[in-house]
Amino acid sequence: MKILFVCLGNYCRSPIAHAIAKHIFPNWTIDSCALSHCHEGEQMHINSRKILKKHEMFYDVISKHISKVNIKNFDLVLCMDFSNYVKLNGLGIKCEYVTFLKDNSEVEDPYGENVEFYEQTYKKIYNSILELKNYKN
Repeated sequence: MKILFVCLGNYCRSPIAHAIAKHIFPNWTIDSCALSHCHEGEQMHINSRKILKKHEMFYDVISKHISKVNIKNFDLVLCMDFSNYVKLNGLGIKCEYVTFLKDNSEVEDPYGENVEFYEQTYKKIYNSILELKNYKN
């Protein structure tokens, strides 16, 4: 399975999803990217790193723009929220709208929030990624 996680900056949510998926499915091809250039080339947010370290996941992601990724190499493109979905579809890129979430809800952007909010984000993403083992493409 080859999965791409997409969020606005590839700085908070998609790097967390990237790291969790790589941890749970080490033999899968996992990547993540941004729809904006705002954090391109930067290490993931400090709170994202703190939460991953707390859960003993030591995988770091450097933010990159979607233009640096060949979308056709992926079986599944997962957006973190509806605005990501709309923008990708506007670019002509077929993607799933957070259907990997059990409750079919968005992953709120934790940027600017406290570390506890990042922990909630981590838990929501982690539990949803567990469901990917049942995904059939």
